[in-house]
Amino acid sequence: MRDLIAATYGPVPVLRELFEDLGGVDQIMIYGYWAARRAGESGAFPNDIDVLVVGDAPRKTLTALASEASARLDLPVNVTRVAPDDWCADEPSPFVATIRSRPAVDVRTGDVHA
Repeated sequence: MRDLIAATYGPVPVLRELFEDLGGVDQIMIYGYWAARRAGESGAFPNDIDVLVVGDAPRKTLTALASEASARLDLPVNVTRVAPDDWCADEPSPFVATIRSRPAVDVRTGDVHA
């Protein structure tokens, strides 16, 4: 039960702590199945946590932080980085358009955007 609680509510504070001092990050959010469940969509318990970083933080650093988060949460954490220009574009890439159309959880505030 402890693992379920940590995986359900733990990602936001764990990721917030890990990413708080990292430069080159404009936004950080959880998307995908975990965010959908947090937004109230029904479904199976997520097998992983998808994290989107908007910014230009080094990929090597993001990979190391994802590994640390995975170890703490006992769930795979996948980090994807997108450029701020793509995230803010009126006509973003198909990937960004999809992410923006689905639920996401702001890691810094814990707010759910559905």
